[in-house]
Amino acid sequence: QWERQFRPAERVEASWIAADPNGGTYVVGTKITGSQRYRIGWFVLRYDAAGNVVWSDENNGSAASALRVVTDAAGNAYVSGGLYVPDASVATNFTLGIVKYLPAGRQWVCSIVNPNGTGWPGTPYPSGLALSPDGTRVAASGTSLYNWYALSCDALTGAKNWQAFEANSVAAADVAITDAGEVYLGSGLPGAGGLLVRKFGSTGALLWAKTYTPGSYVSRL
Repeated sequence: QWERQFRPAERVEASWIAADPNGGTYVVGTKITGSQRYRIGWFVLRYDAAGNVVWSDENNGSAASALRVVTDAAGNAYVSGGLYVPDASVATNFTLGIVKYLPAGRQWVCSIVNPNGTGWPGTPYPSGLALSPDGTRVAASGTSLYNWYALSCDALTGAKNWQAFEANSVAAADVAITDAGEVYLGSGLPGAGGLLVRKFGSTGALLWAKTYTPGSYVSRL
């Protein structure tokens, strides 16, 4: 039906795509440079059903990326990444967390903040994003160096429900969230010891954790 290209001055990689109920779509990705594909920016593109670009939201910055996107029944989009967008709750312009877009453009930012107050170790890398079936809650996960994080936000207002952070751990893989706000987080175990699935309650309390044998890996939830 149609084909479109996005060719800015920088090299780019598309990471994820999600359709809305009206036939439009959101495409997210990262600007890169060098043989090691260093992340230097991000983009979110909004197409209508005919393939026209309704709007684009993009910016440059070290370690920036837009990696996952999900949509709801109203055509809104939720994007996880390391983004350079204004957020009063963080000390710098670099925002790690979830951004909500209405069909007309950006609405709110829900950030995860390093509890140590020292910025993120290493290069933050978002990994998981999930919207509850009823569209009221959204969750994200990611890794920074050997630290995982999980984030739960109100999908309507952008208010943070809770965040979890663990140092000296391993990479987080993905999250899932229920209508009641329960969050499942999948990750690895230190020393390639297997995989771990955690369940958090609606307030962030850890309800249980299950481990699986070495050689096991989690990719999606």
